[in-house]
Amino acid sequence: MAPTYPPGTRLPAAVFANGVVRPKITAYSMGMHSAVPLDGPTPASRRSTLLAGALLLVVVAAVLTWSKWWPYAHKIGDLVVTRDPGDAIFPVEGSPVARAWGFTLGYAASVWKAMLAALVIAAAADALLPRLWPAVRRRAARAGRRPWRDATLGSLSGSATMMCTCCAVPVTATLRRQGASEAATLAYWLANPMLNPAVIVFCALLLPWEWAAVRLVAGVGLIAAVTALVARRAAAPAPLAAPDEPWSPAWAVRRFGRTLSRLALVVVPEYVVIVFAVGLAQTWLVPSAGWGDWAVLAVVAAALAGTVLVIPTGGELPIVAGLLAAGASPAFAGALFLTLPALSAASLVMLRRVYPVRTLAQVTGLVIVSGLAGAGALALL
Repeated sequence: MAPTYPPGTRLPAAVFANGVVRPKITAYSMGMHSAVPLDGPTPASRRSTLLAGALLLVVVAAVLTWSKWWPYAHKIGDLVVTRDPGDAIFPVEGSPVARAWGFTLGYAASVWKAMLAALVIAAAADALLPRLWPAVRRRAARAGRRPWRDATLGSLSGSATMMCTCCAVPVTATLRRQGASEAATLAYWLANPMLNPAVIVFCALLLPWEWAAVRLVAGVGLIAAVTALVARRAAAPAPLAAPDEPWSPAWAVRRFGRTLSRLALVVVPEYVVIVFAVGLAQTWLVPSAGWGDWAVLAVVAAALAGTVLVIPTGGELPIVAGLLAAGASPAFAGALFLTLPALSAASLVMLRRVYPVRTLAQVTGLVIVSGLAGAGALALL
């Protein structure tokens, strides 16, 4: 029979019908300064936990091999032979609406595989990470206490998934909701485009080697600056919430389907609308060699435009190569080279649900500073 307690007794533990007493775990008791219960799914066998983790890794490896690793391996082989950067994605003919629609279609054709992979990875993480709930809770309790370690892990993961800034958003948001720290998730988001090893190889093949070196140093420096910014202030608590029923394979399948459907119905339409809007604004935002007449102001304007425009992975290389061929200065082209891939208006809008606006504004400012610093270095090399 379960024990009884006098009325008004404040119980320090969760008491179950079978009489078993377990301490009640909340986000506040874990140092997260929130009263959100984190009891979550009941503990399961070590074997099933390992199987869930292994299945998540298999899903990630499979979709990335299909969407990223294998295509990039072929593209590197082609570039070794042709050294052709291809054409820029921004149309130059037709009315503003026609150019915007053409840009949207061209962009969708370039990123649909990566976006589908990102949605599948995000849904799989949302469904399978709760099976690892004890470990997730421990990580959430420590989130923000070791920002440099978290940022290192996030950077390594981001350099492996190799997505553009927009395609990295669903995975970044899911990891943040599952309890990953700001340092880890911001580093993951920025490392995807800035520390993409395939794009760095593309740079070495299509541009002078100094450009690839500056890209690598700028990416590492940007992530270090963002991590230092996060480390200076109290880490915001991760928006962690436990599932409302025990984990099971059937529950994971249902959650995977619900999450994938929700992401497809919310993220994709929002993405298309923002990309189309950026396409409409390209007349004023897409830099040309004529901007170089403004000297220093042109470099600053290029850095600002680069934080707004949307491009696929490696899409900055045809733009930069075309500008250099047209006689643009290395500083002007370099500002775009470093800010175009780092973030965009679309990725910032889509991440507003999981990060404070102030944090996103600070990251944007650091991207602009990093782009200007890198542009200056390229002008001197």
